[in-house]
Amino acid sequence: MTNDKKFSPQAILSLKEALAVIYWKKEDLRDFCKLSMSNNAIIGTINWSGTKREAVKELIERMINRQDLYKDDLMNLFVAVTDFNDFSNLKFWDEDGSKTITAKEAVSKLRQHTKGYIQLTKEQEEAQKRKTETEKKIIQRNRYQTN
Repeated sequence: MTNDKKFSPQAILSLKEALAVIYWKKEDLRDFCKLSMSNNAIIGTINWSGTKREAVKELIERMINRQDLYKDDLMNLFVAVTDFNDFSNLKFWDEDGSKTITAKEAVSKLRQHTKGYIQLTKEQEEAQKRKTETEKKIIQRNRYQTN
């Protein structure tokens, strides 16, 4: 990620909340996190025997404290949760629908706090790709001109 802007405290708190409520079972949450990250070895070092909130807190705080290692994966988690739309995993435990409502509200709140940041990051990544492609074309053209 080329962006040096930090995640806002509200976005981080919203991410913790959303992660804690989008899955009912810890195993599903752990798998979601593992699949959302490329450097997912940290998942195995988290204490998952407590509550989901405790595990999420430990995971996110450790990632924030070591952004040199986990900044891209933290961004991947933000994107994965803001893109989260399928709450059917909650149905079995959600007789009155309150768990699904809570999860949808948490994801919506996260979207509000990260909208500009994620959009800016995506735009910067696209700009970087265009720049790299242009540089390659220039190098290639210069090779042809010197031959």
